[in-house]
Order: sequence, then C-alpha cells, then structure tokens
Amino acid sequence: MPEPGGDLLERGSIGRGFSLFDTVETCLEVYITRQTQIARDYAHFSLGQGDVWAVLELIYPEHAHLDTLEPLLGTLGFALEACFQREKGVQQSDRASLLSSFSHALGGSLELEQVQKVICAFGVENLALERAFIGLFEGIEDSAAVTGPLFSHGFGDILFEQPLRLVSDSYLKLVKLSQPIMVRDLRDHHMPLARTMSGHGMQACIAVPLLAKGRNLGVLYLDSAQKGTTLSNLELNRALWLAEHAALALDNALKYGEETRKRRAAESLREVSSVLASSLHLGDILERILEQSRQLFGAGAVAIFQLDDDGKTLRIRSSVGLELEFIRNVRYRLRIGVVGQAVAENKPVLMPDMQEHFRKHPHEWGKQSYARQLMERGEYPFRGVLGLPLVSRAKVFGGMALYFEEAIKELREEDVYLLEVFAGQAALAIENARLFEELEEQEAQYRLLAEAAQDLILTTDLKGRVTYANPATQNVLGYRQLELVGRQVLDFIPAVLQAESFSAWKQCLRSRGKASVWLDGQAKAKDGELAFLELNLNALTRDGEVVGVLAVGRDLTEEHRLALEIQSRGQALRQAEERRTLLRSYLALFTQAQEEERRRIARELHDDTAQVLVAIARRLDRLAKVLPDLELKERTQDIRGDVDAAITSVRRFSHNLRPSVLDDLGLLSALEQLAERAQTPSRLEVSGLERRLNSNIELTLFRMVQESLTNIDKHAGASSAAIRVSFLPKHTEVRVIDDGVGFHLRDLGELLLEGHMGLLGLRERVELLGGTLEISSAPGEGTEMFFCFPD
Repeated sequence: MPEPGGDLLERGSIGRGFSLFDTVETCLEVYITRQTQIARDYAHFSLGQGDVWAVLELIYPEHAHLDTLEPLLGTLGFALEACFQREKGVQQSDRASLLSSFSHALGGSLELEQVQKVICAFGVENLALERAFIGLFEGIEDSAAVTGPLFSHGFGDILFEQPLRLVSDSYLKLVKLSQPIMVRDLRDHHMPLARTMSGHGMQACIAVPLLAKGRNLGVLYLDSAQKGTTLSNLELNRALWLAEHAALALDNALKYGEETRKRRAAESLREVSSVLASSLHLGDILERILEQSRQLFGAGAVAIFQLDDDGKTLRIRSSVGLELEFIRNVRYRLRIGVVGQAVAENKPVLMPDMQEHFRKHPHEWGKQSYARQLMERGEYPFRGVLGLPLVSRAKVFGGMALYFEEAIKELREEDVYLLEVFAGQAALAIENARLFEELEEQEAQYRLLAEAAQDLILTTDLKGRVTYANPATQNVLGYRQLELVGRQVLDFIPAVLQAESFSAWKQCLRSRGKASVWLDGQAKAKDGELAFLELNLNALTRDGEVVGVLAVGRDLTEEHRLALEIQSRGQALRQAEERRTLLRSYLALFTQAQEEERRRIARELHDDTAQVLVAIARRLDRLAKVLPDLELKERTQDIRGDVDAAITSVRRFSHNLRPSVLDDLGLLSALEQLAERAQTPSRLEVSGLERRLNSNIELTLFRMVQESLTNIDKHAGASSAAIRVSFLPKHTEVRVIDDGVGFHLRDLGELLLEGHMGLLGLRERVELLGGTLEISSAPGEGTEMFFCFPD
C-alpha cells in the first residue's frame, strides 16, 4: 500500500522467502492502472474499494488456482476499506489528541526560539525518540537548499550553530516534492540521509518538510540513537501531523519576529529623534549619533565623514570604536571606497566582506592607501562596512560609515528603510547644530577645544599680538598664559627665522581661512633653549572678515634630538663601513700580492732550485758509474737518495705555494691532487656540467679547500673526508665534509680575539669575490664547509 509520502510499502506478508527478481515497478503499474498482471513467477492483483487501494502480490503462484481468487477480490477490497476507515477514525482521534497536546505545550508563544524548543521536545516525547533539530531555510536554489544554524534538542554540541545543506535525493524529496524521508531501521541505512546522520549515531530517523501556506520553511528531523530501534507508519503519521501545525507556529513566530523588529526599529527611531533633538551643540550631536547608530545597528565602530572644502575628499570628523592611527590615515575620494560611493550616489552602499573583496579585486584598492596597507598585512580590523550619505537641504555634505567585525550576509528591505531614515535624522541634527554653532563666538569655540589639547595653541590679532594661549603652551615655552597674552609673536622666534615666519603669516592671512599654512620652525623658550615646532596656521574669520590667526603647533623637540642622534650614529656607521671597505680593499691587495709572491717563489723553486737538484742527482749518477770503490759507490747512492727527497720536498712545497696544474688544467685537477696528497683519506665528487671558472674564483676555491683539508689533517681526527663540487646553472657550490670530532660554532669575533685567524680569513676571501661561506659543525658530528660563488 502507498505510505503517506507516496511510495509503495509492504504492509503485510506471509510465506515469502528470497526473490530473485524485482517487482516494484510492476506493483506500481498495477496500482496506477488497476489492471491485474500475471507472469510465470508472480501475479499482481489490484485490490481496493472507495479511497483505499492496494496491490496483492503472489510469488511463484499456482496458476491453476488463480481463477478461484479473483471472485474474492471485491470482498477483500470491501473488508480492507472497512478496516482502514476504522483505522482512519482511530488516527483522527490520535491526531486530534496530539495536536491538542501540542497547542497546549506551545501556550500561545510567538517567540521563535521558544517555539522551536517546544516543537523539538514535543516531537521527541510523542514519537518515543531521543533527538531532534529544526533547520529553517535561508536559501533555496535549483539543486540545493541551505538552512541557517540548526536548533537542536538532545544532540549536545554536535550540531551547535551548524547549517544543513540538502542536495541530491534529500533535496528532491524534502524540498521539490515536499515528501518525508523515513529511515525505519538498519536496513534503510543505504539512503543518503542515513549515510549523513549515521556518523552522529543515528539508528532510525524521520525528516519531514515544514510547509506553511505553500511555502517551504525548512525541515523537522527526529531520530533515535538506540540500537534495534524500528520506526513504523504510526511514527511517520505523527511526525507529519506535528510538522503541519509546527510549520504554522513557526510561520507565525517568524512574522511576529519581523513585526517586532519593525516595531522596535520605529521605537528606536523615535528615541533617536528625541535624543538628537535634546541638544544643539555639534559635539553632543555627533557623539549621540555615533552611540545611537552603534546601539541601533550593532556596529563595532562608527565614523562620520565630512567633505573638505575642495568638495572631493572625505575625512573622519568624529568616530567611536576606531584607533587614532586609523582615524588619522583613512581618507575617501568621491566615488572611491564605500563612503565615497555612498556620498557620490546619495544612497546606502554595502561592502559585505572587505577582506574577501580585497582578495578577489586588489586592483580596486589604491596602491598607496592606508586601508590597502592594512589589508596586505592582515591587520584590517573589520570585515563588513556600510556607507550612508548625510544629506541636508538636498545637498550631500558628508557621510557615515558603520564598521562590523563580521561579514554582513544581506540587507533586508526594512533594514535599508531604517538606515535611510536614521541617516536623514542624523543629517538634519548635524545641520541644525552647525547652524546653531555659527551663531556662537569663534573665540569661545577655540577656547573650548584648546584647553584640553596637548599641542601648543595660540591665537593672535591682525598685528601679531597674542590674544590666547592654551595651557599646553607653558609645557613647550615655559611661559604662563598671562605672560604671553599681549606680547608679539616675533618675540619668541629666532632672528634667522623671522623673515620666513612673517612670509607664512602673510600667506595665512591672504588665504582668508580657505587653506592651512604649514611651517617648520623654532621658538625661544623662557629658559633660553630652542623648541622645535611644526605649526599649522589658519586665518580666523568673523562674518566673512579675517580677524586674526590660529596657530596650532606640535612639539618636535624630542623628535629633533632623536634625529640628530640618528644622524650622528649614521655618520659613525658610514665611517665604520668606510673603514671596513678600506680594510677589505687592503685585504684584497694583500691577498693578490701574496698570491703573486707565492707564484714567484713557486716558479723559482720549480725552475731554479728543483732544476739544480736534478742536475746534481744526474752528476751523482755519472760519478757512481766511474768510481771503482764499492764503498764509495754506496755512499754516492745515499747522497743521491737525499737529493731525490729534497727534489720531492721542493716540488711539493712549490705545488702548495702555487700549483701549476691549477692554471694549466683547471680547478678539478688541482682539487684531485689535493685529495690525493691529504693525510686523511679524501675523495673528489663532481656533479653537473664541468666548466672553467674565473681564475680568481678557482684560486680562491683551491685555497679554501686546501685550508679545509689542512684543518682536517691537524684537528679533526677524521677517518675520511670528501670534496663535493656542484656545477649549477648560475653558480658553483663546493662542500668539504669530514666525519671528525667537530667543534662548537662561535662568533667569528671571539675566534679573532683568541688568535684563530683561519675561519675569519676564509670568510673575508670568499666575500671579496661575492661568494658565501657557511660552516656546519657540532661536537661528535663532523664538520661541513660550504662555499658558493655566482658565475
């Protein structure tokens, strides 16, 4: 018979064993057409009466007796209908009782979280299951549906704030066909939903769609983790009844939540309007706008931007939740950045995830912008950013930015409306405050701002007499406020800087308050010392007329002192580098002279001394032949042996000073001779395509290997050593490795103080030719000398 989801399900059977064929499609065809189908191995009869229909399936029937069954089908159909009508009545009573209990459990609640809690708890209790969750859809696509964070019951932290993604068969049945899915027991664990949830211990489960007025709200899932659990149609029917009324309750809760948000938004706007109307001072208004917007929209930080006089640049006028460095460096140009676009287009602009946008579109960020620098370093403190224009009298005069620590998923229509209304109220409040402050005296405004400032602030009249000095001035110049008022500004400026200062003063007055004049200068303090200042000069105007000058100065005395110290240390460093360069040049010349002297001595030993010894040896040979006395001949042969030893010694000494094979046959032949003549058994290993190197490099490498092998013979106590030469495309590497006792690596400066010049000399000779030297060693682990020279 069909189950509530529409699929045919076996409701009862007798005598059935294993079947070697599948008859499901035939059963479905008989159910639809109401036509009997008889085959060799099975027979299917349509059985039903009224609204109740089923398929009677016989496996391996006795065909001769089938005719006796057909007359009974009508009676069986009538009995089946009567049975199901009675069962239907029981179900209706059970349904009414279930829904009555559910309504009582809800208690009229319209809070979404409470409704979900009641649904899950009620479903678990009345279906004799253990766990449940509700997933409300946030997006339904053509082939998948995604819920928001799941509301779970009995799962603990397993599904905490996890979304559910429905695809494939689960999506088809639950979303497209709006049919339930039931995993009755272990036999159904091949189903996709079972494969997903069995990892969480599920043994049997039911998943039903939540439909409210034709709209698919989400999914209700109930299961059991108890082994041996088996579900029947009774649990499925109860789940469907519950889902039907649960969907209505959820729909009402969602609508109630939406209306509640709208009502709260309206109340918040009324409260904001009341708060903003309670003051006409711009500072208070900006502070209240910032705090109200932060509370109303849950932003991590808020900033109000003001257009410069050029009408193209937006700078932060006031903010909350932002670092000082961020405030000082962030700028927006019209049509660039979130706020720049919002001001230019006069509408809210959303950047849901700035970090993701930067990864995908880095070219849209200014190459030198402060925000790009933070992004590249991974230090940008926010993700979602929302820009709002501030409009008054049909004119955009600034903007507001709301910064969120998390990405913004979407903006609902009511959110946009709330933002636009709030921005309008904020703009109106700011404009009213600006108009009010224009009526106040500028001097009082400056005094209010200047008293708490850390920078030096002075105001003067048109003749250059001080009319006001803030308390910070005393910290810089040492004069009390009363000592400064009435005195000329030039009294505090060194004579050599007065002409430049006067020119800047005149330029500031000519600007008539439209531009600032920056000036780096010095001021004479009361104790006679000079204070180094960075001054910003602005013309003071009243009713369009210039009445004086405002000077704001930063004390750079300490920075100047540090700059001088840095300069002094820089000079010392340059001198040290010059000395180092001189020493390296001397070392290069010394090394060259030493090699030339070695070459000369080696040549003289080879061409002069060795040849003389060879001549002596030949004369001894001739003398031995003519001597008649046997004893004299033996003495002559002994002398000849000594001469041969001297020849060998001279040739070895000549080779060590400057091997001719290095110039004639190249580095590898010379290194091979070194390996052969070393006291420690050594071998030469070569990789790469062999090539001749620069003669200076070949000579240096030869000396490096020679020194390394000498050190191995004297100090390493090694049983073997290896010389590995690697010819790479752009450079050449040489390694000298031994298996000796090794040593502790220490700073070369310490070795120099102890009189160990070898390693330091090696490194200097290598660096003179642009190469590198690395030493690896540890007690008991041998030593590796690594030389690398670019071609």
